[in-house]
Amino acid sequence: MYHLAKGLYMLATSKEARLFSSSSSAEYSVILLGLDNAGKTTFHEQVKALFHPDAPEPKLKTVPTVGQNVSTITLPDMYMKVWDVGGQHSLRKLWQSYYTSCHAIVFIIDSTDIGDGVLEPRAGVDGDDDDTNNDGAGGVGGSGDAPGDGEPAP
Repeated sequence: MYHLAKGLYMLATSKEARLFSSSSSAEYSVILLGLDNAGKTTFHEQVKALFHPDAPEPKLKTVPTVGQNVSTITLPDMYMKVWDVGGQHSLRKLWQSYYTSCHAIVFIIDSTDIGDGVLEPRAGVDGDDDDTNNDGAGGVGGSGDAPGDGEPAP
């Protein structure tokens, strides 16, 4: 799950990324999307801990995000702003307001939520809306806290 965070870091700090940067301290925005209880906040806490080793230990217990959690990760020659957006059904209509200012979308899926509900928010992410400014989108399969997780579905 955290290989994606490492990949984002490697991409953001690569020589090619710095060549396209117009300033010495470019800022990139990444939004974390997914259904409620998919593990977005846990992923966000782990990413913060990965890039800020002197920060307190990541929270083991999290509460549902109402609105958003935002953090800024300082990397060489850039800042990466990470937006953890609530996944409750009533908050999903707000996701589109983040698209215009983001550079990447990370869609987190709880591996125990396999079914029709997983594809429900896809229309909002893949829609015909041309307001998105992102070239990259990634998915992360998370959780593994239930017996039998990681086993192929029948």
